[in-house]
Amino acid sequence: VMLDIGTDWVDLFPQGNATAKGNERAFREFQGPEDKVKSLYCDNALALTKAAEKCGYVNPTSTPYRSESNAIAERWVRTVHEGTRTNLEESGIPLKIWPRAGKHFWFAHNMTDTGGTCPYFKRHGRWCKAKAIPFGATIDFRPSKPMCKKLPKAGPNGILGIMLGYRLQPGGRWSG
Repeated sequence: VMLDIGTDWVDLFPQGNATAKGNERAFREFQGPEDKVKSLYCDNALALTKAAEKCGYVNPTSTPYRSESNAIAERWVRTVHEGTRTNLEESGIPLKIWPRAGKHFWFAHNMTDTGGTCPYFKRHGRWCKAKAIPFGATIDFRPSKPMCKKLPKAGPNGILGIMLGYRLQPGGRWSG
């Protein structure tokens, strides 16, 4: 779980096995091409500190084994568990799809208007134009060009599917 404290932007980067290389990739995707990370606050896990060093981030750390020294992070981790669990329970989607459920939950959080602004607007300077679609909802989607060629010419343009999340650019920008 990563949080931009300045904008309340949150994202999730599930990794089966946290490595420095995987964490570096997640850090760079979270940052995106247009933003600069001033400081990364994390615990002293070697894979995180190595990735922070590789990215050139300043890394003040929490006190090991003292959860109150990183209470903000612990609260957001708890929220990701609650939101992911809710997405899965409400949709009936199997547990093995939890990474997509978690990513969907956070993007929904990032584009939700809370009193005239939202994390997406704070981060990107504009409102997100993506439709808010519940995780697991039945949707019609426009398939890729190779798949379109296989559809009947007189048939519908969309294919029935299930909403499993949004495709985002690095930094969390939605491009349609």
